[in-house]
Amino acid sequence: MNQQQLIELFNGCKNLKYIRFSKNTTEQDKLIRSVDDKIFAALNQTLPKNLKTIVLADSFNISEGLLDDLINNWKGPKPFKIESLDAGYTFSKQIKKYQNLGFLIK
Repeated sequence: MNQQQLIELFNGCKNLKYIRFSKNTTEQDKLIRSVDDKIFAALNQTLPKNLKTIVLADSFNISEGLLDDLINNWKGPKPFKIESLDAGYTFSKQIKKYQNLGFLIK
């Protein structure tokens, strides 16, 4: 799925409250970063107003500025929740920073 398709999907879901992402973990790291960035860039462009939970079923790599942009432009409920279903996954310092500031709950 490309970024434009993600944007259309998010725009078409006006009552989207929960979204879960998972991926094929056999992809190369560079490709994985590209996919992760597309998801968060599409969220930044659409800013779903009712979205309150983002679940990451696998570890995700988000470029530093994309999470900052998402938090700064967020139109949905605050705080919102980002969680991981991977018990061994440790959130990045960037996500922890926003948790400490009260923008995110885990």
